[in-house]
Amino acid sequence: MSESICDLFSSRVVTISRRLSVSIALKSAGSLKMEFVFDSIPLSGQKVVVYERLYFKNTLIAQHTDRNNSDQTVEIKAPKIKTSAAGADGKKEILPAQQAVIVDTAQYEGLAYGQSYTMRGQVMDAATGKPILAEGREIISEVPFKVESNDVRAALR
Repeated sequence: MSESICDLFSSRVVTISRRLSVSIALKSAGSLKMEFVFDSIPLSGQKVVVYERLYFKNTLIAQHTDRNNSDQTVEIKAPKIKTSAAGADGKKEILPAQQAVIVDTAQYEGLAYGQSYTMRGQVMDAATGKPILAEGREIISEVPFKVESNDVRAALR
């Protein structure tokens, strides 16, 4: 049994072969479940479709390869983030200081449970979109985290 996953936007096809060992006799009509285990991160935000092909002694005898069939299509959810920056006191204005603090609260969704991520923030010039430098270095903060609960906030300082 050979199956293919087709990225609907680029038409890139990933083929996965998996042999199923069946020790019992199946009826002439029925169903079975196949499992595809793969890294879906590069396909984030895209739809994929599963193609099935049935072989008898290495001869193709049936196939279901309709890229427009919604029953064969799965959307790989794209992660999303939303942020809100403020001073340490929660206000949108801060005074000039040698140790100025901006707290950026980032909300995220669509991350895989049990996976580790890093939220990285950078202070940018609002007028130019270019990085702000302090002592010749970009101002960057990052928080590594692992998705272990439903809490969807990470604060960057």
